[in-house]
Amino acid sequence: MARVVICGGSGKVAQLLLPMLANDPIAFARVYPLVRSQDRMEHLDGHSEVVQPRLFDLEYASTQQMASLLREADVDTVIWSAGAGGKGGHERTKAVDLDAAKRMIDATASVRGRRFIMVSALSSRERADRAAWWDDEDFAQFQKSQDAISFYHECKVAADKHLMATKDISWTIVRPGRLTEAPATGRVQAGKIHIAGQAITRADVAQVILAILQHDRLHTAGLNIDILNGPENTARPISEAIARVVREQETTL
Repeated sequence: MARVVICGGSGKVAQLLLPMLANDPIAFARVYPLVRSQDRMEHLDGHSEVVQPRLFDLEYASTQQMASLLREADVDTVIWSAGAGGKGGHERTKAVDLDAAKRMIDATASVRGRRFIMVSALSSRERADRAAWWDDEDFAQFQKSQDAISFYHECKVAADKHLMATKDISWTIVRPGRLTEAPATGRVQAGKIHIAGQAITRADVAQVILAILQHDRLHTAGLNIDILNGPENTARPISEAIARVVREQETTL
């Protein structure tokens, strides 16, 4: 049974993921959502005993403190879904989305044998890095996103690169496009996909993470997986979409 830490435990994606994990006690022995303040702990009430919130400020915790937390909780999987959320300017974006992420990656590697699932962003790639499968509309949307929040993407790119370069860690990077609050559809496009005019619900992002956790036999390690809901006629059930990406070892970076 898995023991999971969720960095950014009071965030929107995490809040959708937590009840899914809590309702599967056979697969998940313990889930530790990390929150940075006591008032955020209140949002985590009402889950089963599987969910054990921890007061832990990622922005200020050292690599050693993070590693100690992972060892003490006997965690085997870390999910990074934390971020500054545009609050606090560039300084805080760097502190959370880059620096804290890198420390948690290093902490996970130091414990060895751990899984790390990074929730990144589809547009988090070098500005000149036009994906071979994109058309002009796709690239225009990518550039628009880069222009809107370029510093955020720079931090995410650097954090993702650090993860990919780190030894002694089994990683998967989930790369959703523009996020919406709509209900889950249970269907996504995954892998080398067109992005123009597309989005994905946060609830479907949570379901993708759950599918990766539940089906580790699918061997998503070492893959960057772009995800969007996409047109209804091209989207697949989530487990099927992830299984195809794994079967073809289709990575997007």
